[in-house]
Amino acid sequence: MILKQLYYKLINSTYWERLFSLLPLFIFFIILKAYIGITYIQNTDPVMTVLIRVNGLPLVYTKAILAGFVWSVIYISLIAIPRNKKIQNVLASIITVFSIWIFFVEGFLLEAYGLGYPEETLTIALATNIQETKEFFESVFAFDKLLKPLIIFILAVLSYLISSKMLEKEWGKFQRAKQAIFFTLLILSLPSLYHLRGVYNRLSGTFLAEVSAPIERVLIGTNTYMIHQAKQKEVADKLHLNIPKVNLKKDINDIKVILILGESLRKDYMHCYGYPLNNTPRLDSLFSDEKGTLFTDVVSPGSSTIQSLEEVLSFHTQHNTTQAWHQFASLPQAFSAAGYWTQWTSNQEKTGATNSIYMISQTSDSTYYIGAGSITRYASKKQSLDEALLPHLDLKIDKKSDKIFQVFHLIGNHLRYSCRYPKSFERFKVEDLPNQERYKYLSQKQKQIIIDYINSIYYNDYIVSSIVKHYAKDKSLVIYISDHGQVLYDDPSNLTRFGHGMTEQSLSVPMLMFVSDKFKESYPEITEAIRSAKDKPFMLDLLTHSLTALFGIETEYHNPKLELFDNAYDKSRPRIVKDLGKTIVF
Repeated sequence: MILKQLYYKLINSTYWERLFSLLPLFIFFIILKAYIGITYIQNTDPVMTVLIRVNGLPLVYTKAILAGFVWSVIYISLIAIPRNKKIQNVLASIITVFSIWIFFVEGFLLEAYGLGYPEETLTIALATNIQETKEFFESVFAFDKLLKPLIIFILAVLSYLISSKMLEKEWGKFQRAKQAIFFTLLILSLPSLYHLRGVYNRLSGTFLAEVSAPIERVLIGTNTYMIHQAKQKEVADKLHLNIPKVNLKKDINDIKVILILGESLRKDYMHCYGYPLNNTPRLDSLFSDEKGTLFTDVVSPGSSTIQSLEEVLSFHTQHNTTQAWHQFASLPQAFSAAGYWTQWTSNQEKTGATNSIYMISQTSDSTYYIGAGSITRYASKKQSLDEALLPHLDLKIDKKSDKIFQVFHLIGNHLRYSCRYPKSFERFKVEDLPNQERYKYLSQKQKQIIIDYINSIYYNDYIVSSIVKHYAKDKSLVIYISDHGQVLYDDPSNLTRFGHGMTEQSLSVPMLMFVSDKFKESYPEITEAIRSAKDKPFMLDLLTHSLTALFGIETEYHNPKLELFDNAYDKSRPRIVKDLGKTIVF
């Protein structure tokens, strides 16, 4: 009797009336969240395979939809609390705008990249600068990637309007509906509470984004990112302590070792690697004069700058699965310990003390960022050009040293390609594209993006060759590598994608080495070792091992099988790249 009275009191309460009046908004939320939940599973194949194997397909989808249901209930329950209509409208607007925003953000990311809002996405977004992020989204944004989300959104809006119209009738006619909704919520309360308990437990740990609601991915992803950043701050404070123990095996003096870090350049779009358009004339000339060595089989350890350079610029390799990159000495630290003056000069922006590339740069004896690393400088196309580095090639060394190790970090061929070269280097037009199958079905806009990329390579050719020529008068070795390449409408899983991606072509990168005449005369054995290694299969995670060994810098990490220029180098070593839910083995 008491329970019956309580039931009727609840079902006829003013709060319940307010809650029931929000039924159209509840339906709106459910449609948005159900679509994202289902799409998340469908766009993350490796995770989906595991989930289905463990739980079965129906249960996986049920978990994803239940997560959206739970939060839809929470949203309307919160909105129904205020008795004041104005306050209720403000609260409803805030929650609705947030839900629509995250719906379109995740909808676009899922359609374009198979990613939503886990911690990795936030790390990528915040590890760059504001202008680069703006350029990235301007470049990759395509309306067709929002078409499905837009259709679902229109469907949700229509459902809201139709159900609102229906509720304009007498409340009494919906008494049975109110009772049905009440019992449905009561029945689902236990699994809902269990789901929320899981959310609470996962706030400080890992979670399966695929069976979580958007708000959970935002909360848990952001929380995980903040925890990660706090740990990175500790890493930054300790990184300078990773001084390697050095034993010098070669007598080397009065030398300059120059490492040029390129950005987003894949080798098959360079003329010197066989591309039909002559976009590397200056480098071609250096190779024809036998001043350079072109390495034919080099791959990047990652599809993004951070993932790649954490291994390229430290003794950490893909096989060190139990230790993090920051537990190893960096490349600048190794050369510094060997008596070289190390300098890092960058045309990329400082992105904060917890960014791993910035942390590695700080292990050099001296660092210099063009434009002092200000956020606003990327707003100017002129200031973002790599020619801004050229006046800074000569060092003003704070201590006496006849051995120099210098890093130049280029903005290179980073999105947005059209911003990476001046008008005077706009050599190629759309009509110049070679008659190849890969361009046959591209739109005019897509072809223009390809041409912009090709012109950026033409400009990069000028920058790299200028640096090489500058040091030709010295006893010098100049090395050029790119951190990773780009997908250019040739990813079989998404032929409309360009930018970061995981294909064999986008991971195959250039590695070039140029020795001066004085260097060849003084160190013929090193010159020969470089030339002899040009066709060996190589992954850039071994660059630090290989360069230090090449110059006789033996550390506690010494292993001839991991050193490209050693006769004992293991050419059969598997080169495995895992990123973006894919694994590629070379």
